[in-house]
Amino acid sequence: MRRHIASLAAASLIAASSGLFAGVGVPAVDRQAAPPALERLPGQGVPVEKTHSYRLAGRIRPLLFWFGKDDVGTARIVWRRSPAGTRGYDLLIGSDPAKAPRALNRWGYVSEEVTGSDGALLALMTRSDEMSFDDADASTARAGSGMEFRAMHARLDRGTVTSRAVRVLTQGPLSVFDIDSTLDRVRREAAVAAPRQAQVRPDARPGFLVAVADVVDRAVAARSPAQRTAVLRSFVPYAFGRNSYELRLRDIDQVAPAAGERTTLVRLPFEIRTVATDARTRFELTCGTEGDLAGVPVRVEWQPRWWLRLELHLDDQAGRAPAPVSR
Repeated sequence: MRRHIASLAAASLIAASSGLFAGVGVPAVDRQAAPPALERLPGQGVPVEKTHSYRLAGRIRPLLFWFGKDDVGTARIVWRRSPAGTRGYDLLIGSDPAKAPRALNRWGYVSEEVTGSDGALLALMTRSDEMSFDDADASTARAGSGMEFRAMHARLDRGTVTSRAVRVLTQGPLSVFDIDSTLDRVRREAAVAAPRQAQVRPDARPGFLVAVADVVDRAVAARSPAQRTAVLRSFVPYAFGRNSYELRLRDIDQVAPAAGERTTLVRLPFEIRTVATDARTRFELTCGTEGDLAGVPVRVEWQPRWWLRLELHLDDQAGRAPAPVSR
């Protein structure tokens, strides 16, 4: 049963992030109209400020009770900052084929940067359309050697988003530890995709990670009740590709650190609203409030399906997460 749980949690890993790609179409490639190459990847040339590694835990509820396993994969978050004021954030998360049953291999990556109100993002994930427990179970039995990725590159410039979305097929497996070579492939494929444009709010952030970082920084810095109230009453609009979202913080809850944790903590439950459909998605971060862990998530929890709950736990000593992407 524990091996089955690990398999399903890893199989549904990218389904947990499927909201990021909701409504993102993959148009037919127009190789005549497309530019010869992308200018650069988000974050390229922006120095790494800090990096933290995480352990992925999965819980499933096939009927009434939750079952789970504490180690089904790995993750890494990277913070970037330049002297000129550009900020960047990377999130890499995936199952570990060496640990997952049937060597299951699902993973995703998001990289974003922001300068002022403009910025860019690159996102990719292995395709995963499981919407139910039975779908995920069947998916583990169909796993083959080839892989399909959904990828998107987008740039926000003065309220206009220009995005390119593509499907990338590989003959052999590429795991979360092959991020550099995968990005090379995605960059080539995205270069021949036709660009599509959309208008967003002038105050929209150019990506999900940028929006979360802005709210976390304000919440961790809030000391007085008035400051906390101001954070809770506001929302941060952001664009992911051509779609618009609103990020809201539902509470700011001081919590005592668990055994072995070396900082005071704050629990931050979030809600994402999709502007076009009013759909809501919730997740929760528990972050440090001081020292080198100020604003750093020590736990991340989200429940993308009624039967699936995923967690990230800070685990810098594990040494399994890939090194930061070469830029």
